Amino acid sequence: MFNSSVKAAIISAAALMFTPEAHATFNYHIDVFSDAGTYDPITLGEDLTLDACGSTVHRNTTGGPSFGLCTLADVSAFTLTWQVSQNGVTETLGTFEGANAAAGLNPTFSTGVGSLFTAPGNYLINLVLILDSSAFVTLPSGAVGLGGGDCGIVHEGVTYSLPGCDPFAVNQPQVNGIRDAGVGSTTLTVNPTAVPEPSAILLLLPLMFGLAYFRQQRPALVRVKANRRIHK
Repeated sequence: MFNSSVKAAIISAAALMFTPEAHATFNYHIDVFSDAGTYDPITLGEDLTLDACGSTVHRNTTGGPSFGLCTLADVSAFTLTWQVSQNGVTETLGTFEGANAAAGLNPTFSTGVGSLFTAPGNYLINLVLILDSSAFVTLPSGAVGLGGGDCGIVHEGVTYSLPGCDPFAVNQPQVNGIRDAGVGSTTLTVNPTAVPEPSAILLLLPLMFGLAYFRQQRPALVRVKANRRIHK
């Protein structure tokens, strides 16, 4: 009887290992660090491609392993929001989440008329990176990470909270890199559109006059050729 009970328990335990709930295990909690990238100056009117690949996922203990966001096979558990700030005004360039989250790793935005970069100057680019604390993330090491259920982070007076969590209910450190939400910032310089220098225009004047002269002389040349045909 005892042996039968032990066997039944072992069989039940093995069956549970292969149920849909079996994937709901993890090796350790993880946090995120947001990196908005580094960019060379661009010229107004050029396209801007942003880079979130400097962002990382890491074990939420000191000295734990760290993995680049772009090395993950699936980033659908993350929400990436790109923002642009200038003169104290912050606007959203785009938000990417779920099945569309991968598109937020290297999105491209236009500059110039009709964009959020309408004039030359320095702009602050923000990347708000949030991990769904209820999702499981498979890491390149083979381990499975889970968010720590943190409430969020505050950046420049704006609170970014996780779904279903009151960020004011618990006193949590608001530091990029030790929570399920991180905000990274970088500066982008947009230069004015290049215009021809006066000296360059002067160099073109002889050619312009030559073209004008040729156009004026062309009707006369046509008449001369026509007269030659007639006399022949």
